[in-house]
Amino acid sequence: GSQGLRELELARSGTALGAHMRAALVSSCLSLGLMAQRPAAVHSSSAVASTRSAGTRIAVLGGGITGTIVASRLTRVPGADVTIFEMGRGFGGRMASRRTREPELKGLVINHGAPSFCARTPRFRSLLAELEVASVVRRVDGRVCVLRAGAGGGQIVAAEDDGGEPLRRAEWEGLPSMSAIADYLGRGATTRFSTMIAGIERGPTGCFRLTDKDGTDQGEFDRIVVTSHTLAHSRFENVFAIPPPLRALAEQTGSTALASLVRLVERVPSVPVLAVLLALSPTDAHVLDSLPFAQAEVLGSARISKVVLQRPPSGHAVIVVHSTPEFAHAHANVHGSSSTAARMGAAGGSEREAEICAEVLDELRGLLEPMLAPGDTLPAPAYGPLVHRWGSAFVGAIEGLSADEGLTKSAARLHDEMGITVCGDFLPLDDEAAAAGVQLGSVEAAALSAMAAAQAISEACMIPPVSVVQ
Repeated sequence: GSQGLRELELARSGTALGAHMRAALVSSCLSLGLMAQRPAAVHSSSAVASTRSAGTRIAVLGGGITGTIVASRLTRVPGADVTIFEMGRGFGGRMASRRTREPELKGLVINHGAPSFCARTPRFRSLLAELEVASVVRRVDGRVCVLRAGAGGGQIVAAEDDGGEPLRRAEWEGLPSMSAIADYLGRGATTRFSTMIAGIERGPTGCFRLTDKDGTDQGEFDRIVVTSHTLAHSRFENVFAIPPPLRALAEQTGSTALASLVRLVERVPSVPVLAVLLALSPTDAHVLDSLPFAQAEVLGSARISKVVLQRPPSGHAVIVVHSTPEFAHAHANVHGSSSTAARMGAAGGSEREAEICAEVLDELRGLLEPMLAPGDTLPAPAYGPLVHRWGSAFVGAIEGLSADEGLTKSAARLHDEMGITVCGDFLPLDDEAAAAGVQLGSVEAAALSAMAAAQAISEACMIPPVSVVQ
């Protein structure tokens, strides 16, 4: 029976987990919603049931905060062989930092995704305390305001959104850049950057064979960790003209658990954002000193929803402008000529990049110049402007789903039955996180999901989870 196999795994691995510890692990995973309560008749595959703690090959798809937290926990387990696949040139995902190789711009770093984040739960604050000791995060003052666009430029209004809800203030940022967090967490895993996994096939032994977009074999793995919902979403096919890997795997295996998850993920709402990046030279950087914010939510603009100011060690003044969802939708095929998606073969739109930058910069000048010191104007940038598309920047909850149909339950079934663990900022929050005000799509939502996933994988492999930082 399944229980006998699980006891055999424990004996083979030589892991001396007491019954009380194993029970605690199971209870914790169940409470976090990433493991399903096993019925009397278990439908786990023999391949998953025979997973060993020694030599377990784990593929983590995605090198953002979710994937690197999972990898950081599992790489510290003896016998776990963890490989992270990341489309970009480095870690970070939506916490990525862009660097330039131009000698005259040495030291210029732009955090073009999440500029900072909040911590609302004890679990996440505990992780950040460990990362703070490692000097890869720091607290920030959170100068956040709201600007209302108008004929006379941006007008600062109360620190709340248009509906009267208080704004979440920035509390933490990466040190020296946002990508430093994922760089630190992912350092112990094998990494394959600039690699887009486009094919996943399950062999007769239950292992998974991965291939990239060129059909190159990327190896065989016992378990897979999926950290982005795009691998099961039609947006993947719309951008890369390749069927989403998880949808193709569902068709190949006939797995009802995977087919159910793919159907649900297709219903996850997401909002795109175009980020326009530019930097003023160190000699011009003082022009922005009179602006009383580091981040500004913008109301009443057709093109701009957020303005982020940064001062990297190079001395430049960086401006990152986030578009409105409507503006991003109007330019649906524009990904940015220097973006990861463009390098991976995303089609179309590059000819409109200059036009988009000109429109956004024109509106930015109208918004900020009346707020500058008398006589100052926004100088021509020394770097940029460039466009980067975040196609699934903000996710929301699926409407109209009962608890039995929820993503969490589908993910738990998939974890148990196939050895595929799905995690990320798009999965429903547990009660503690929801009560604390954590929002889907946030850095904290991604981190909590990753910690729960690592716990569940550890238990499934009969190995105890460990701290992220040692």
